[in-house]
Amino acid sequence: MLDLRNAENVVIIGGGTAGWLSSFFMLELFPRATITVIESLSVSTVGVGEGTYRNFRAILDRFSINEDEFFKETEASIKLGIGYRNWKKDSSDYIHFFHDHLLTKLSKIKVNGIELAWPLIGYNSSHIPSSSPYQKFIDEKCSDLNQVINYIRENDLKTRYGYHFNAKKVADYFKKLAIKKGISYITGHVNEIQLTENKGVSSILLEDGRILETDLVIDCTGMRRAISSKVDGFEFKKFDHLLVDQALGFFLPHEVTGFSLLTEAIALKNGWMWIIPTQTRSGCGYVYSSKHCSEEEAKQEIQQYFGSKIDFPISHKFEAGAQTKPFNKNVVSIGLASGFVEPLEATSIAQTISQLNDFATLVTKSGYAIPQKHIDYLNERTFNAFSEAAKFIHMHYLGGREDTNFWKDMASNANNHNELNQIVASLKTRLPRDIDSSSSHTRPQLYFTEFSYFSIYRSLGLISDQVIFNEISAIDSSLLQELSGEIKSILSTV
Repeated sequence: MLDLRNAENVVIIGGGTAGWLSSFFMLELFPRATITVIESLSVSTVGVGEGTYRNFRAILDRFSINEDEFFKETEASIKLGIGYRNWKKDSSDYIHFFHDHLLTKLSKIKVNGIELAWPLIGYNSSHIPSSSPYQKFIDEKCSDLNQVINYIRENDLKTRYGYHFNAKKVADYFKKLAIKKGISYITGHVNEIQLTENKGVSSILLEDGRILETDLVIDCTGMRRAISSKVDGFEFKKFDHLLVDQALGFFLPHEVTGFSLLTEAIALKNGWMWIIPTQTRSGCGYVYSSKHCSEEEAKQEIQQYFGSKIDFPISHKFEAGAQTKPFNKNVVSIGLASGFVEPLEATSIAQTISQLNDFATLVTKSGYAIPQKHIDYLNERTFNAFSEAAKFIHMHYLGGREDTNFWKDMASNANNHNELNQIVASLKTRLPRDIDSSSSHTRPQLYFTEFSYFSIYRSLGLISDQVIFNEISAIDSSLLQELSGEIKSILSTV
């Protein structure tokens, strides 16, 4: 058991978005304790454009962060979804919208274990239009951020979108807010940790000789995992079926990239490129497989794509995988320290928020005295979330492209991966179910919905018209007519 009922000191190692988000949660959980963030000035936050999932908006509300001020301080813009270009064999494009404005109503319409609305909308067999209130902004290539914000607020869609922003500016803004709220902030580099008899961390020793006593440690040191990797029981499992492992970051003006309310995900020879427009410029990056091309070849491909010379201030190596015990003893790994899949679908910040929400729920529901079985449950749940995200991301690469060795190898890796094989095989006979997104009895921290799975798989051609027709045909005709009318009624109010 971990007893935090009399916790006096909570130490967060590392700043960045994960560190400062963690500080907000720790202040809420431990109002009488001293919450300290230790940030090393030698470790900088990458700021080449970052996108969020729609669960980020709830964070602003939870901690009373003014959205207008957030836009101003972070150069943020609105993200309505992700636009995919060249991911399919036929080079056609598709959009993964944030359809949460319909989910609450439409997800209740279930027959035979599936959400009926999305197949009907996707198949369009009963003349139900595919509808999104955001579509007009995409069609019109809207660049007026205020127009979109006003529309969202007037139609009460405040939790139905994400953000594009400069991660460095977000970290700096959250730091300013946290210090105002009473966070103790020090700069320094962790030199050593002292362990208790049960191998938990009792104190942090800094390079300059300072010692900080602690009851709870939050490891936000990114992929270095500077604290968690030193605690007994640390284990990191790789997601070897994913091949991208290197990212080149760069900036471009809107005059080159255009301004979009979507994250642009453009498939290239050996990976893909993101274009994330903030208010002042676009943050871009080429995520590629170092097994299939060198850094110099990757740079040349990007420069050929844009037809001009480009500076690449950031080159970052990463490894897809996750800790099996992100909550170990009295150390909780958050953000990149706990795991990482790859940049596609903005799973990193979404997972960070899910982890913090789950940790807060666990602590409060346990009365701050947490039995090991609850810690084990949370660890399994968290690892499952990373594992499921990794499989979902891999499915994005199965649109039939085989024009380079990279795309051939991604398809081959899926064929050789038992669970991915099962997903692909099941989609040939039936539509995805909610239960498909769990690898065990322990439900992962799902932030993707059935709509997300259906939207991606259908767009990639992994779900055929015949499969949808078979599912719909199995429904009693009178019930189908009744439900179709209900769906049309819901869509007419959007």
